[in-house]
Amino acid sequence: MEVHMLIERKMKRTARASSTCDAYGTQEQEDRLSLLPDALLIYILSFVDTKLAVQSSILSKRWVNLWTLLPVLNFDSSFFQEEQRYTLDNFVYKVTFDNFVEKVLASRNGAIKIDSVNIKVTDHKIMARVFRYALSQGVPNVSIDTSQNLSKYHPVSCVNSSDSLMNLTLKGMLNFGKFPNFSGLISLRLERVKIVESEPFSCFPNLEELFLVNCKLPSELPVLEVIAFQLSRLTISSCFYPIPY
Repeated sequence: MEVHMLIERKMKRTARASSTCDAYGTQEQEDRLSLLPDALLIYILSFVDTKLAVQSSILSKRWVNLWTLLPVLNFDSSFFQEEQRYTLDNFVYKVTFDNFVEKVLASRNGAIKIDSVNIKVTDHKIMARVFRYALSQGVPNVSIDTSQNLSKYHPVSCVNSSDSLMNLTLKGMLNFGKFPNFSGLISLRLERVKIVESEPFSCFPNLEELFLVNCKLPSELPVLEVIAFQLSRLTISSCFYPIPY
């Protein structure tokens, strides 16, 4: 059974039986999932969307702060197709994807080092916000997927160099150009992005793997240069210029 289905089923079971007690007035024994050590529960929650990880805090007092210790953040805007509302103290709160992400970034335990940030999003501003946050926190693995946005290309960029980012995946309608020096980057995957400069890779001096999948080059670029002296693997698949080449 998939992890998220297992947790969702436990959440539903907890909601139905939260007040269930045995003949002696004690609460039912926790199931095997809750009997696992914290480290293993955190590891499991790292594989599900962060929204579900946050929602798991309702299971019991033991689960309340587990999500704040996650070393992996998975954000998917498709879980927020419609604005969600909940009522607390007779006040209606609105939950949108962007304010959920902001709340998670502000409330997580800052002492826990983040290993990976993965975001699927249509809004360019929140994408840029998460990317800046990941770089500021020294996250080594970042994946950005904007393929749900089919309206226009948006730039992905940063102003500061980085030596901590090791693996970067960019997917969707993004304009990819020159970055500052990223000395730690060893693997770069670009999928469906538009490469807007003829030589954008020399700012990654230790790049070992480069994947270009279904990328687009504007017609004003006569050639794409790959300058990466440590490169040992180059994959170019189904790219167009703007026709296949």
